[in-house]
Amino acid sequence: MSRRANALIAAVFSYGQTAFAVLVGFAVTRVVVGSLGADRYGLWLATGALLGYATLADLGTFAVMPWLFAEADSQQDSTRMRSLVLHGLLAGVVSGALYVVLALVLWLAFPSLLHLTEADRAMLAGPLFVMVLGVAVSYPLRLFSTLCQGQQDFKFMGPFQLLQILASGLLAYVLVRLDCGLYAVGLAAAVPPFIPGMAAVHRALTRNRHLFRGWPRPSWREVKPILTSGTGTWLGALGWQLAFATDSVILASVGLRGDISSFAVTSRICFALMQLGWVIPDSACVGLAQLHAEGNAARTANVVRSILRVTLFLTGGVVCVSLSINAAFVSLWVGPELFGGARLNAIFGLDIVVLSVVHALVTTAAVLGHRMQVGLVTLVNGGFHIGLALLLGRWFGTSGVAAATAVSALGTSIPVGLYLLRHAMPLRSIAADLAAWLLRLGPCATAAALLGWISLQPHLVPPGRFGALAIGGAGAAISSVAYVLAMRPMLRDLPLGDRVRRWCRLPAPSGARMSEG
Repeated sequence: MSRRANALIAAVFSYGQTAFAVLVGFAVTRVVVGSLGADRYGLWLATGALLGYATLADLGTFAVMPWLFAEADSQQDSTRMRSLVLHGLLAGVVSGALYVVLALVLWLAFPSLLHLTEADRAMLAGPLFVMVLGVAVSYPLRLFSTLCQGQQDFKFMGPFQLLQILASGLLAYVLVRLDCGLYAVGLAAAVPPFIPGMAAVHRALTRNRHLFRGWPRPSWREVKPILTSGTGTWLGALGWQLAFATDSVILASVGLRGDISSFAVTSRICFALMQLGWVIPDSACVGLAQLHAEGNAARTANVVRSILRVTLFLTGGVVCVSLSINAAFVSLWVGPELFGGARLNAIFGLDIVVLSVVHALVTTAAVLGHRMQVGLVTLVNGGFHIGLALLLGRWFGTSGVAAATAVSALGTSIPVGLYLLRHAMPLRSIAADLAAWLLRLGPCATAAALLGWISLQPHLVPPGRFGALAIGGAGAAISSVAYVLAMRPMLRDLPLGDRVRRWCRLPAPSGARMSEG
């Protein structure tokens, strides 16, 4: 099967998984918030964000393993594949044990960081223990999942990943209805990952049994390149955790614990749609790793440019939809009292733009071998974000914490990402694409934000429960159509396929394609 077909299959399953996860998450969150209450739910979010640092125990090994498997598989290097399997399994066992240790250390730090009372600690102890135990035991299974990803075995793994999402939602819903409190969300996080994990074990043992025979002895010489590649990814994951997953902890630490639920709920649809916008370009990364391993510079440059353009195009649509519909959606979903306001929503729109540009730049740079540099700059970005968020949070509340995400990335990750890609494609070309995109996005995003603000005005919306949603939905449709029309000149070289190209009345591409990605 061609790389293009594999990338399309990956995109279809990724979209299905992400969209399904979003829908299940929205349904379950409504029930969980209603059962636990906004304060207890916000405390669990802040605790989970802090405990997320313990997931860095694998030192980035499993994030980079699919790329390493893809490179070895492309070169048909069975010896290298066996070495990766052996050392990946060992890394899983060690990472699981280290995860437990880090979780214990963080548990001891909870009271001072989150201002927990004794009652809060007693309420959290049991559910957190269940979640930590489940995650620790599942660590070795990740090796088998990365092997399937590296071999682009998306058809097999996709249904099991969908089943994991469904099981997580159903388990949380049933246990909440049974009045299990925080045990519901703890078990929903700990148990379902075993479904794709065990499926990957079965697949690996039946399809690649030869990789589990004739293993070499564990060797530091073999471990070192894995750790070197993984360390950059690990630093990036740590920086991403600091920059993107610590806002609830910061809100609690600056005395805004009561705003955590509102902040999280207001950002939910924005960042969920943002993740959807990343699915198609991300599905080409394994193919890009294979092309890079083959040393084909021209085809690699074409794929890099297509990835950047696809990310920008989809991100603009996400921004228009988020700005126009978020207020009405949140009000209908969990109640208007949990919507953070038009200003916070607009800042989240800016965050989507900046984070998507960062993601497109640093992900492609990491695939092309700059993993350590990407990890370091992401870590610097994360530290810069923490300082800014603490400062701006005290001055401007939730809006300041949200703004820190964009400001920190503009000063760190974006300029370094541009620098790292200078050999893959000319910086002038990247800058021209970014400028043209922002020029077309600006008016459409402004119109979307205006229509979103109108949906908040009771005297301007039709009466009834869905009046505001109708205004927001109309705004999303109008601004999105205007955005697509404005973007037609930039769509010329995207790998849209002949049918879509004819439907959009686009001219033939001038050469840049993603077909080999």
